[in-house]
Amino acid sequence: MIALVADHAIASTAAEVAEQPTRRIVVLNSADAYLPAFVAVDDALRRAVVDRMASAPEFYLESLDMFRFPRALLVGDISELLRTKYRGLKVDIVVAAGTPAFEFAVRNGEEIWPGAAIVFHSVPGDYPRLPGPGSPVVGIPTQLDLTPTIDLALKLRPTTRRVAVVAGAAELDRQHLSHARAALERRAGHLDVRYIAGLERLATVEAVRALPSDAVVLYLTAFRDGAGRPLVPREMLAEVAAASKVPVFGMYDTYVGSGVVAGGIASYEAQGRRAGELVARVLKGEDPVAIGVQAPVAAGCVADWRQLRRWGIDPGLLPDDCEVRFKEVTLWDRYHWQILAGLTVITAQAALIAALLIQLRKRRRAESVAQRQRDELAHATRLTAMGELTASIAHEVNQPLGAILANVDAAEMLLESDNMRTDDLRRILADVRRDDLRASEVIRRLRALLAKHQVAHERIDVNAAIEEVLALLAAEARRRGVDLATELDAQLPGVTGDRIQLQQVILNLIVNAMEAMGSATGARRRVLVRTRRADEGAVEVSVIDNGPGIAPGMLDRLFDSFFTTKAKGMGLGLSIARTIVEAHGGRIWAESDGHGGAVLRFTLPGPGTEDGVTAKARRT
Repeated sequence: MIALVADHAIASTAAEVAEQPTRRIVVLNSADAYLPAFVAVDDALRRAVVDRMASAPEFYLESLDMFRFPRALLVGDISELLRTKYRGLKVDIVVAAGTPAFEFAVRNGEEIWPGAAIVFHSVPGDYPRLPGPGSPVVGIPTQLDLTPTIDLALKLRPTTRRVAVVAGAAELDRQHLSHARAALERRAGHLDVRYIAGLERLATVEAVRALPSDAVVLYLTAFRDGAGRPLVPREMLAEVAAASKVPVFGMYDTYVGSGVVAGGIASYEAQGRRAGELVARVLKGEDPVAIGVQAPVAAGCVADWRQLRRWGIDPGLLPDDCEVRFKEVTLWDRYHWQILAGLTVITAQAALIAALLIQLRKRRRAESVAQRQRDELAHATRLTAMGELTASIAHEVNQPLGAILANVDAAEMLLESDNMRTDDLRRILADVRRDDLRASEVIRRLRALLAKHQVAHERIDVNAAIEEVLALLAAEARRRGVDLATELDAQLPGVTGDRIQLQQVILNLIVNAMEAMGSATGARRRVLVRTRRADEGAVEVSVIDNGPGIAPGMLDRLFDSFFTTKAKGMGLGLSIARTIVEAHGGRIWAESDGHGGAVLRFTLPGPGTEDGVTAKARRT
């Protein structure tokens, strides 16, 4: 049902359109139909008519071309041709473009196109035979006022002292020249006016070329030169502008883009559109007498951006409402808000990066100072630990020294006896050498632990480092009645780090374990040092004692600075141990042994994992 209604509506509309008679419009042009000005006006006129009519009318174009040919032809030949051409053809409207066409239509229209209404455009508003109120002739006159263009030229070029007025020799050229003289008379005494009018084409161009730098050119129209040769005004303008050493100003729409800088210009597009609106109103049955002659299209400032740049004219001198054409849209013009936002973000990021770099520099400086302080503190704790082990170390050194002394006494006795045996003397010397090396090794280990040194990063055999610490602590362990035992993994991989610092960690853990068992009674005191391969190739070192263990509440605080369970302790040994282990990329923690003792463990990265140096570099 809906489809049937729709089909009926479409069919009714089509029938109504088919019943309407064909409307015919004759466009009568005074000049060459291909002149840029006429093309612009006529195109806008036709579009305006078609947009407002239910069905498109038929357009007929007739060019009188009276700017290049004598008007005498209009009296007989042209009128007879048109009368014959349109005989029997009903024409509804004659559009007269320009004064010659308007005069021809008024005089011959009823005879050639009987009953046709006349709509005109491009006829000066001061034309004396323009119809007044009550006339069936309707149209849009033009307002030929050069004052706005002259004022604009003087505003944009305030140093102007001369105005050169350029015009051709045709009738319309002379009319424009008359208006220019009237407009410039008011400025007599302020400007030196020169009229370059009615000359041959090349003479006109050379006269413009010779103008001084304090002049401007006011270009009117040039439909014919002084030699009678027809011209196209816009093409002549292009020659004048190319030769001129000073800016050129004009008053017609099609001049913008062909060499003029600016002018007080009425839009051809607006003029054609308004004329087309009048044609549509008449075709729809509106009374032409009621419509009458309309007000002219108002002129406005129009400028060519390229010419402004050519002559170094500041666009800021233009009126606020001036239309600027051919402006080069730069990336800044199109995206200036985005560019500003981007620059703001980049500036903020640069400032942030700079602040971060400064902060990073300060941090590294602080870390360097902290590292030096930690090294100093670690050295101090090593000195303290060695001070606590002085008695044991002295005993450890005295033993080989005593043995050396006893062997020397035996050697002297052997030398004083009559029965000196060379083999016995060699054995005595071998014992002396062995004991000396033993004492020397103790002192070497002690000096290595006590000395201040730069942090090194070398490959370390953890098992060998542990053995050296145990050898240094052997006497102290005997003094305390502690058994030192080891379970060392023979396949343990090496680690990268500082040998002395890692030995300090092992020393601190073993000494703390021995001290923790100081009050233990009953079972034999024992400290076990164990190494094994942990997850991901890491190396794990454990120090296990059979002392009283660690209270659960102290496990998390055991490695905090200045936390201690000793009566005279400083609470820095285990804290420094944690700092050293973490600097090597490892981890240290404490556990309670299920059998009552304590277990302190730490891990270090093995081969194929990050060492402490790399890990620290990545963190910073």
